[in-house]
Amino acid sequence: MDIKVRQEGNVTVVDLSGAVTLGRGDTVLRGELFRLLDEDHKQIVLNLEGVSHFDSSALGELGASFKHAKHKNAELKLLTPPPKLKELLRLVKFDEVFDVHYDEAEAIKAFGKPRSPGAPSDGFCRDETPP
Repeated sequence: MDIKVRQEGNVTVVDLSGAVTLGRGDTVLRGELFRLLDEDHKQIVLNLEGVSHFDSSALGELGASFKHAKHKNAELKLLTPPPKLKELLRLVKFDEVFDVHYDEAEAIKAFGKPRSPGAPSDGFCRDETPP
């Protein structure tokens, strides 16, 4: 797994590529997200477009990162999960927790905006799947 971090204005974009699996990136992902949150990054987009595999341990780390973000009064959005990951997010209902986008500019603009009508009150929820 490879992680690249970049700034787009006030938003931190974390580009992931490769396999995020037990022993091959799951704890690295959590460590990087926790580090950014602990350094007071409040708006983070996790770009998943380059991810080739994402297992249950990685999902657990993603959930822990979401919880840590809420504790730090920060927002963590997902960008362009590949089809298999999108289905996995749906199966574990993470699509009801995370704000999911398919356009980076739209994900960045969405920070600070209210959630879509009907979104659950306990998480950030919007799946901006292209038609």
